[in-house]
Amino acid sequence: PLDSRASWLGMFLAAFQRAIVESEADCELLIQTYRNGEIQSAYEGANSNAYSGLIIGATSTADMAYLEQQTPRTPTVLINRPSTRFSTVTVSAQAIAQATIELLASGGVAQVGMVRTAETFLASQERMEAVAPACHEAGIEIAPDAVWTVENSYESGIEAARRWHRHGGAPRLLLCESDAIALGIEREAYRLGLHIPRDLQLIAIGSVDDNLARFALPTIT
Repeated sequence: PLDSRASWLGMFLAAFQRAIVESEADCELLIQTYRNGEIQSAYEGANSNAYSGLIIGATSTADMAYLEQQTPRTPTVLINRPSTRFSTVTVSAQAIAQATIELLASGGVAQVGMVRTAETFLASQERMEAVAPACHEAGIEIAPDAVWTVENSYESGIEAARRWHRHGGAPRLLLCESDAIALGIEREAYRLGLHIPRDLQLIAIGSVDDNLARFALPTIT
C-alpha cells in the first residue's frame, strides 16, 4: 500500500528549510524518526530541554493517547492532530466536510459512494467520518452497498473501479479517501471507455501531492 507520509515529510521539510532561510534564523533542523505506536522513547529524549522546539507529525491513535498524558517541557507543535495539551496546526475535518457538501449540493448530487482506505491515516479518516453525517444532514444518501474499503494504492483504485462497474455504474459520484485511489479509478474508467465526469465523478478527500490530482486528465477535485 502507498504510504503518503513519506511525501508529506518531504514537503514539510522543504517548507521548514525555506522558512529558516527566509527568516535568516540561526538554527538547526534535526529529524527524529519513530515507529507508529512507539513514540514514547523518541519523545522522552526530545522533551528534555535539549531543543528550542519540537514539531511532531504522523502520530497514530496510540501515540496521541500517550502524548495527551504528557507535560511538555519544550514548546511543541503537532501537525494535523487536535490536542488539549499541545499547540497544533491542523486542517478542520468539519470544514472539509462542509466544503464537500456545498460542492455536491451545487451539482445536484443526491447519492454518493465511498472508497475508504484499509490503512489508518488519522487525518483522512477523520475527514471521511465528518463527511458521512454532513451528507445525512444535507439529504445526500451514501449508498450502503457502494461503500468499499481497499488498500491505499493505485492498483486498489483500479479494483474499486471494477467493483463500481460491476455494481452497475452507480452511484455516479465516488468520494475517495486518497488521491492514489482516485487516480487508479480514473485510469480504469478510461480503460472501460467511460467519460469523466459524464459517467463518473470523483472527489478525493485526502491528498498526497496536489500535483498528482492537478495534472491528472481530467483533474480530480
